[in-house]
Amino acid sequence: MENSILKEIVPYSFTNLGYLQTKLPPEALKFLNDAIKNKQKTKNPDLAGNIGMSHNIPDKNNWFFENILKTCMSHYTHHFGNCAHKTLTRDCKYVLDEMWVNHQQKHQFNPFHDHAGVFSFVIWCKIPYSGKEEKRLPFVKHSNSPSAGCFEFFYINTLGRIQNHQMSLSPKQEGTMLFFPATLTHQVYPFYTSNKDRISISGNIALEPEQIIKSV
Repeated sequence: MENSILKEIVPYSFTNLGYLQTKLPPEALKFLNDAIKNKQKTKNPDLAGNIGMSHNIPDKNNWFFENILKTCMSHYTHHFGNCAHKTLTRDCKYVLDEMWVNHQQKHQFNPFHDHAGVFSFVIWCKIPYSGKEEKRLPFVKHSNSPSAGCFEFFYINTLGRIQNHQMSLSPKQEGTMLFFPATLTHQVYPFYTSNKDRISISGNIALEPEQIIKSV
């Protein structure tokens, strides 16, 4: 540190909303694998993804919402506050609005987008490539922004500029869930070093006003 006549300089950071990351337990992964086997109607027309297949999957007996997502909502609110702006004069409950599985093939991608609802999540079920190998590709390694195979969040800083937060994906991320505000924009880059599918699960949590409507 250079010499200065200033006695003290104190740095302060502005607060911003973030995301949660957790490794799902075996019972949750088994539940999700069973849900994938019971996939329902195609989801592709509703999604931004330029990918092979997306299908709705069921949350049987509301198990995933009750055992995993409720805990994540509680932790998110504790660490970052309630990101659901108050728009109703009475409280209404949260529900898992929808959940779906994505099968992304080599060269396919999910462009810059956000989700509906209040909270969203993504779960890496199968990552068939190494992020380090992706970044060694000849057309990637000399870039000042190597992104092949990556997942990326985008957010606005206090100067109004777009910032990115990138994650390099590899098999060690399998079973990892990210939990974040639904309007936090993100994208998934194509991968090139594997002919196997990358499999992920996404979902949205929304407010359900039905109990209010019924009581009117």
